[in-house]
Amino acid sequence: MSSDSPGKPDFGPEDGDEVSSPDLDTVMELLADRRRRYVLYYLQEEGSADVAELAEQLARWEGERSEKHRQRITTELYHKHLPKMGEQGVIEVGDEVQFVDLTPPFEEYLDLAARQERPL
Repeated sequence: MSSDSPGKPDFGPEDGDEVSSPDLDTVMELLADRRRRYVLYYLQEEGSADVAELAEQLARWEGERSEKHRQRITTELYHKHLPKMGEQGVIEVGDEVQFVDLTPPFEEYLDLAARQERPL
């Protein structure tokens, strides 16, 4: 423990130190949602997809392929997940959603998550 801040572990960069990798909180926040992970798994493999294709694949992996369920996924992708991932530079959103090469720490966490839960 650091003597100047009780209760805070004494490892990692201190406030104000430069860090070249993505912020760990940002990485964990992006990977915390299953649908965002599923989008990233799919795009990591395919490179790009339109939103309808993503919604169809997510519905298939979630085991519920009804039109109503796909519509809910599509809405959530448009209004929640894709903007959040786009803001962080993980994907590029245009006519199609494009996968962006991830920095090594982010990619390692995504690969670890995929080994644990990757849908077939």
